[in-house]
Amino acid sequence: MSKRKDPAAVKLGRKGGLKRMAMLTPQERTDLARRAALARWRRHNREK
Repeated sequence: MSKRKDPAAVKLGRKGGLKRMAMLTPQERTDLARRAALARWRRHNREK
């Protein structure tokens, strides 16, 4: 299976993400960012 992504799909995904972020409140964006950061740190700590 190819690891390269379809450029058209990537472009559409970015547009969707920007639209979604525009619809969220600042508090919701903060909560999502916090959850994402915690998930990254959990994964980072598990790899050690």
